[in-house]
Amino acid sequence: MQPVYCVGGACSIKYTAYTAGGRSCSGQSCQKRGEYVCDYDLTALRDAQSAAFRADTDWFPEQYIAPEAVSDSGAAYYLRGYNTGESADPHGDSTQMYHLWSQLRSPCFERLCRGIDRFERELKQVRSDRWRCILLLDENHEPLGYTMLGGAS
Repeated sequence: MQPVYCVGGACSIKYTAYTAGGRSCSGQSCQKRGEYVCDYDLTALRDAQSAAFRADTDWFPEQYIAPEAVSDSGAAYYLRGYNTGESADPHGDSTQMYHLWSQLRSPCFERLCRGIDRFERELKQVRSDRWRCILLLDENHEPLGYTMLGGAS
């Protein structure tokens, strides 16, 4: 996790990248134990993404499709959420919802989609202590529904 700095109520996110060897990096850099450290302030990006996420209210489909019904649902592709859910309610996990939203709205979104033929593998990677939301997409890459994996599924 990247550090968040808060001063007087204003918070910023600072991303630090390390590169080995003698490569230099753009922006501020300094040498630390033979590595270069690059610091970037991502606060503006975080604020813009957060505002876009909050404003986009109709992206998530209402239709729940049980995992065993996915093969008959008409889904051709899917996007994977994180294993961070503590319940079967995807709306209760903002990290997972943001991750799905950011994939769906990505300029390279079609490359992030997995073919539905890979869904069986997802079932084998289920964690019993966490829930993962799977956003199901039709052949035109439009949201069709969602399913939840984990917990008691």
